[in-house]
Amino acid sequence: MTRAQMRVAIAKDVLKQIKARKITISPNGYWTVGNPRFLYDGTAVGRLDIQRKKCSVCAAGAAITSAIRLFNEETIPIRNASDEERVFIAGRRWFTKRQLAMIEAAFEKPGSRPMVDQITFREIDRCDRFAAKNDTYLARAKAIFKNIIENGGNFVP
Repeated sequence: MTRAQMRVAIAKDVLKQIKARKITISPNGYWTVGNPRFLYDGTAVGRLDIQRKKCSVCAAGAAITSAIRLFNEETIPIRNASDEERVFIAGRRWFTKRQLAMIEAAFEKPGSRPMVDQITFREIDRCDRFAAKNDTYLARAKAIFKNIIENGGNFVP
């Protein structure tokens, strides 16, 4: 499976998990999993076991959560890393920093968006216009993942 095909599978899974109410979409945090269990590999990196957990996630967090749920291959740094670094590190197998930044920019409100240093002002403007078409976080997240499916694995605001 190519990275683009994986991103399409991830986007479809996010929509499926939203519909099944396994994930709740919320702003200002990448993910919150009730009592997460980290499986340590003896280093500062652990594997997040989210197979049966309900969680609250932003758009980038939803993508990473579904990727781990589908492929269960990535590890997430749990010490000495910011949440933003964790998302980039966990998502690197499937998404570029630029794609994750645009997903977040289209999801979060202007002014509360991390990662915008990864994209251009023109891309930020396109993300703002994309976000303006969807007035709730849930609607934005659904539109983002439908966009990824429609564009063969790329988010194109």
